[in-house]
Amino acid sequence: MLKRESNRILEFELVLQECVESGQLRESNNLIASNLIKSMLEAWVAKQWNLRGHVIPLEMERSIPDLVFHGLINRKGSKSRYLEDMESLEGKLILVINGGTVLGNAISSFLISKGARLTIYADGIKGEVEFPVSIKERSEKVRFYSAKEYGQMTPHLFKQIFDDIGPIDIVIQDLGISDIETTTFHRNMTLAGQGLVANFSCAQDLASSLETEMTKRGSGRVLYLAPWAWDRYADLLQYEIVKAGTIALTKTLTKRTAASMVNVNCIVPGYIGGIEPLRIEREKTSEVIDHIPMGCLGELPDIVKTAYFLISGDSKYLTGQVLELAGGID
Repeated sequence: MLKRESNRILEFELVLQECVESGQLRESNNLIASNLIKSMLEAWVAKQWNLRGHVIPLEMERSIPDLVFHGLINRKGSKSRYLEDMESLEGKLILVINGGTVLGNAISSFLISKGARLTIYADGIKGEVEFPVSIKERSEKVRFYSAKEYGQMTPHLFKQIFDDIGPIDIVIQDLGISDIETTTFHRNMTLAGQGLVANFSCAQDLASSLETEMTKRGSGRVLYLAPWAWDRYADLLQYEIVKAGTIALTKTLTKRTAASMVNVNCIVPGYIGGIEPLRIEREKTSEVIDHIPMGCLGELPDIVKTAYFLISGDSKYLTGQVLELAGGID
């Protein structure tokens, strides 16, 4: 067992030494750094139940090396890369529509950790089931609008939200089904298809209002999330129609807002695995993997990282783009 542990640490040492030799890292005691990194990674796995809802793997990936190589001491003139990254969304106003989905939860949790102020609209807010603990604990940065209290999302409600919270910098809208698990296995498939159609109709109805409000300030970001691939099992026909419609809506809105420096982009998620696999994922994974050229499911950080890039300043000249995160599936 000790030999296996030593070999694992050696792998970290070799990587660190390669980074030092290439000039990416300063020289240090690689044995100490390797042990620290390995210990923190093991702690992340062992304590995932405690960290879940507060941080996501993407944050751990950045925080661990930052802590190891920069420490916690505030040295004059130095700033960690983690903090530099956080500043890009500090204070930004973001509206997430249909935020009760798995993808909506993951993206919202990450954006809050980056200092953004969120307004989340969802078809029913059921506490920790739909929203990570971190969102509830940081309530000063989050405002909720539930369908139960405010009704369905309409241009009127959309304008009310803008009037309530002020000019919004970023709008993210997920067109997937928020309760795919319940819908697929316990409801009539017709209702499932209606859910997808309703989400697309909502996006269409909001398009003009979105154009009006976002172009007023001469800048902004709009990001559409097409239904993810699991929604195929709810209603294949409506899934394909809504996915194609989301792409067309992205292209159309881009032409109408680009002159106002408003970026409109779209993510088409493939089969994405969750931290806690949904029932449909457990039952269908072996079936779908055979059709995925990369041979594996995607991960939530894949979507989160891409969404973050598309709404950040790094993509200021990128608009009208459709990114399919599907492991090679057409």
